[in-house]
Amino acid sequence: MPNQLGWLDFIMIILATYRLAQMVSKDDGPFDIFKRLRLYARKRTGYYQGVMTNGSLPDSERFIASRLFIAWKNAVGWLDCPYCNGVWFAIGCILLLHNPIGWWIVLWLAVAGGQAFLQGINQ
Repeated sequence: MPNQLGWLDFIMIILATYRLAQMVSKDDGPFDIFKRLRLYARKRTGYYQGVMTNGSLPDSERFIASRLFIAWKNAVGWLDCPYCNGVWFAIGCILLLHNPIGWWIVLWLAVAGGQAFLQGINQ
């Protein structure tokens, strides 16, 4: 546990997690960077889906394409989901505090839960 983690620090971490998750999953971002990232992942998913349905490819190449399709499809899901983003961004925010691992896990879940709560209010 850190030496001094007050309520203000905790609320700031929750709000930072909330903002990061919203920015990546919903906002365009500066210079449309997040919008472009989401669009790129969607295009890659469509590309590999097309490669998988190409009957002229050997089975080994179709197998690789199917794995890449799954990876890009998961990336699209992650980029579009503020709840998923919130969990991972909470980790990043907590790591900035340099706490013992056990306390990190508890704080990580608390911050992610606060972010999910705020996300529900926003909808």
